Amino acid sequence: MPDYDLDKLFRPRSIAVVGVSPDRPLIGTRTYRNLRRYGYPGVLYPINPRYETFDGDKCYPSLAALPEVPDFVFVAIPAARTPEVVEECAKLGVKAMEVASGGYSESGTEGAALEVRIRETAQKHGIALCGPNNIGYISAHEKTVSWPSPMPGAPKPGGIAVVTQSGSIGIVLAQDERKIGLAYLVSAGNETVLNAGDYLGYFATNPNVRVVLMFLETIRDPAKFARAADAARAAGKRVVVLKVGRSALGSRAVAAHTGAIAGEDALYDAFFARHGVMVVDELDQMLELAVLLDSYGSAPPNTNVVPVTLSGGEAALLADLSAKHGVELRDLVPE
Repeated sequence: MPDYDLDKLFRPRSIAVVGVSPDRPLIGTRTYRNLRRYGYPGVLYPINPRYETFDGDKCYPSLAALPEVPDFVFVAIPAARTPEVVEECAKLGVKAMEVASGGYSESGTEGAALEVRIRETAQKHGIALCGPNNIGYISAHEKTVSWPSPMPGAPKPGGIAVVTQSGSIGIVLAQDERKIGLAYLVSAGNETVLNAGDYLGYFATNPNVRVVLMFLETIRDPAKFARAADAARAAGKRVVVLKVGRSALGSRAVAAHTGAIAGEDALYDAFFARHGVMVVDELDQMLELAVLLDSYGSAPPNTNVVPVTLSGGEAALLADLSAKHGVELRDLVPE
């Protein structure tokens, strides 16, 4: 397997967006405008052979017509036409791209065949391909938002990276009402080339990242994921996973969503424990833990915990939770 240059993906100096239209709010159109809106500092190239300009910028008929080879190509055209664009990227020497459209392995045999084509081309030419069937990524420190969905404002740059195999969960976390501070947020989609282990490995060595949150339906390459988790632990970074598909019904939902197969619950838990990954059960817990871990680089030096509350009921609840989770509450001396 080739090594992929994820800097070209997350820190591109130039971006081409294939599939913009001044007449319709397509995925490519919204992504291009988000890049402009949130201050992308590099060069942008809109691609559509039917137009000469787009939002005041020169519009190019193809990638081959550009004055340079872009670092990153965002593809937002129907699945049936996408393999040709991936092949064009390979010929030009593009090293990072995203395929945002659906209609691949999650949709049946024809879509699966299209996905095999783009996978084989990307792997052969070392293209770091994000997706397909996803909504892109946010690179907050670099002001790069390969992201078609509306956002209330530019994300607050911080130390938390998010990898999600669910696009809608990515949209929720992109709102960031808690202002937790995002370094990166990537919607992985079908992971036909880059998978959760690739993203975790990149974040493990990234100086902007302190905590990695992962919403996972499956792990497609356990060995790669294990190496990345071990690297994150060695670098003092915390990894928090919310794994779905634990129930029989949830497992069927996962298969219908991205074509992934969820594994045995106990097997995943043992795997995560072995590699220092923290496991949570729901989104609120994941976000609260992210804030805690990002605020405190290490655990308190002692266990002398003294909760303070005005409520007798809350005092009882704190006592119960402390007993359940092994937190020792010390008696105070009368003074």
